[in-house]
This record gives sequence, structure tokens and C-alpha cells, in this order.
Amino acid sequence: MFDVTDKGSFQSIVTWLQEIQKNADSHVNKILIGNKCDVDESQRNVTRAEGEELARKHGMMYFETSAKKDLCVGDAFQNIASQVVERLSKDRPRPNSNGEVILDDKRPEKKKGCPCGGS
Repeated sequence: MFDVTDKGSFQSIVTWLQEIQKNADSHVNKILIGNKCDVDESQRNVTRAEGEELARKHGMMYFETSAKKDLCVGDAFQNIASQVVERLSKDRPRPNSNGEVILDDKRPEKKKGCPCGGS
């Protein structure tokens, strides 16, 4: 997570990603969140396009949230939780109604309708 009004917090994301790569399981789920999406555009120091590009570069989904106004926070947490559940369930084959084992390769979908958006 970074603050869209603080370029330094955005630039620190690369360092955090390096720490995750160095210390976490290789299959760890990640999303990128730009907080304070409710601020006036003139206060932003990181554009939505910059956040989306960094997320895309590192294979993450991007969300913009406002903790102050509770905008899209739940959507971001729901998305990462769904990704984790999906990843863990892939490791456990499930039988379908015919008793056949199926593996689901679908990626989680973003929820539509968040005023700050997500990608």
C-alpha cells in the first residue's frame, strides 16, 4: 500500500516487493493499493496510470482506496482473500458430481462499481 499524495511511499513499493521476493513463499498473493483516492486531483503525486503500470509490471491487481471514507477497502481485501482461497484450493483436487477430480484454473474477478476503481 502507498499514499497517492506521497511519491516516496510509492517509490518504496519496489523495495517492499524485493523483501517479499526474498522472504516470502514464491506463491504468495499480492495486490497493490493506492490509498487516499478521495483527495483532490491537485493533491495527488502518483497517478492512477503509474499505480496500474507498477502493478501490471509485477503481476498484481491494482486498487485505489480511501481508508478515511471507506471506499473500496472491502473490495481490495475481498479480492486478495479470494486469490488466496483460490490458490489454496488448487492444491486440493475436488471431485465433481460424477466423482471426477477437477481443477479450477479461473483467476479471481474484480468487483465492478468501486468509485475509486481497480484494475
